[in-house]
Amino acid sequence: MLLGYLVEPCSAGVELHPLDPGAVSIMAEAGVDISRHRPQPLDELRLNFL
Repeated sequence: MLLGYLVEPCSAGVELHPLDPGAVSIMAEAGVDISRHRPQPLDELRLNFL
């Protein structure tokens, strides 16, 4: 059980890089569109949780 209704998974890093085209393609094959996602700096995520 992934418990998506309880948590919102997120990812961030200290260096921003463009989305990996391979990751976008693989996720699309699985029916998940991440093409409009963007990298987020860790500080930005931290603000969302405070």
